[in-house]
Amino acid sequence: MSIIRKHLTDTPFSESKIAWSPSGRYIAYHAKVDEMDDIFLLEILSGNVEMVTPGNGYHGEPEWILAE
Repeated sequence: MSIIRKHLTDTPFSESKIAWSPSGRYIAYHAKVDEMDDIFLLEILSGNVEMVTPGNGYHGEPEWILAE
């Protein structure tokens, strides 16, 4: 069995600290963009990316919290 690796993003930024959503539909990840630390949300099927932490400050490691 071989492992297939695929880049999910294509940016010049440093991307790290991923967290899969419980549904497996999204990946949240940290990226350093223009010296700012932000969290982005990538929808796996469409490839759409959205910044979810705009503004100044450090936005470190993404984490999913399940509502009860």
